[in-house]
Amino acid sequence: MNCDKVTGVVFRNLYPDTVVRGYHCPPVQQPYFKTVYLNGKVSEDALKAMIDHSYLTVLGKLPGKLREEFQ
Repeated sequence: MNCDKVTGVVFRNLYPDTVVRGYHCPPVQQPYFKTVYLNGKVSEDALKAMIDHSYLTVLGKLPGKLREEFQ
């Protein structure tokens, strides 16, 4: 999951041991990428909210022309 630092901290605090820093990223990128373990501790609605947040975060980083194509 891709997110900003603040939202990442919120998700990690709400779901400890389920949402963790992105283990697959170099340390400089870890505050922005999270790994979410699908262990049943996160509700389906919360998981969908995380996915939506991640999508909007990535979409916001695209150039304007590309962003318009996806919206």
